[in-house]
Formats: sequence, C-alpha cells, structure tokens
Amino acid sequence: EIYQCDWSSDVCSSDLNAWIAYDISTGLWSVVPNTKGTSIFSFNDSNIIGQISVTGTNLDQLYTAVKVQYPSIDLVSNPDFIQDAIPQANWLPNESYKILDIQTDLVNNPTQAEYMGVVELRQNRLDQTISFKTDYTAMGLTAGDIIDVTSGAYGITNKLYRIISLKENDDSDGGISIDITAQEYSDTVYDTSNLNYYLRTNSTGIQTIGNIGIPEIGR
Repeated sequence: EIYQCDWSSDVCSSDLNAWIAYDISTGLWSVVPNTKGTSIFSFNDSNIIGQISVTGTNLDQLYTAVKVQYPSIDLVSNPDFIQDAIPQANWLPNESYKILDIQTDLVNNPTQAEYMGVVELRQNRLDQTISFKTDYTAMGLTAGDIIDVTSGAYGITNKLYRIISLKENDDSDGGISIDITAQEYSDTVYDTSNLNYYLRTNSTGIQTIGNIGIPEIGR
C-alpha cells in the first residue's frame, strides 16, 4: 500500500491513501485511491446474471484494536507506535480482544500512522463481501470503483460496495460476462474528526481509547 502525507497539515487527507492494482481494461498497473466516493454504477435484477453470493468474516477474524509501528519523525526515525481500539460496547456478541499489528517503514508521522491504522481496522469490520456475474455493460468498471446493489432476495437496497476484483469471461454463446467481487463500503471508515498530532518526546507510544466508534455495518 502507498501512504503519503501533506506535511503542511497536521492531519493527512484520506485521498492520499491508496493501493496498487492491475487495470484489466488498459493492461496497466494503476494507483487506486482508498478514499470516500459515490456509486458510479447500479446493479439489480436487470443486469445481474444468475445467483448472488454474500459472505461475511468469521468472528475470530475480526479485529477490535490496531497497533501501528513506525519510525517517528519526532524521534529521529527511532521506532514508535500508535494504538487504537474499538470500544467494547461496540463489539459483537461473543467477540474477544484481537489486535491487528501493522509495521511500516514508509510512514514517520504519528497522525498519518494512526489514520492508516484506523482505516484498516474499520474496513476489517465491514466484513460483507458480495460476488455476482453481470453483462458487458460493466466493462468500464475497475477495481476500486464504488457500486450499489439492490436485491430483494437478500433484502438490500442501493447498498454500497467497493469492487476488489473483476474477471472477464468469453461465454460459449459469443457474449461477454464479468465476474465482480466487492466489499461492503461506508464513508465512516475515512472519518478524521478525532485525529490530532501529538509531538513525541520519548518512545512510550500514544494510546487513544474509544475514539473510533463503529462503522455503519448494516447488520
């Protein structure tokens, strides 16, 4: 993943958070911003072919806390860490404490490290993944695009997902179909309202408790 920062600001903008993906439509690698967005394509019974598969993450694979270790700019690149946690009141029934450990050599700003960590933590808890087949009209879509899906059988209406993979198929009848896999999406993942820059004078780490909240998971 690529994480960059505007050093003139204490809080790094979410549109500077991105990952690398292969674009099947151009045959090239591209940078996909991991940021807020809106749906650019709608799927429903008129353009979904066959069944829809909806899966979730096992309870023991969900994280309730995150720790990001990074070389701090305030400590002359010596190791430091940021730690955040989901308030226990927002845990799912029978869920236990599980920490996601992230180590990065490319981030040296504590605010940026915290933002990276909370985005990963929040996205992990948006655990619904949807897979389906559609027709050639979706050929312009790429990984990273946000779509909305409506399905009466699954009780979802205009539910937002971010595409994580596409596969083009040459069907036996000469037509083209596309397999789409997408992950549940929520703007709340990218909230920066509680991020602050703390000047570091030692390497004891900063622990901020209870400032994450819970995404609109739509359970």
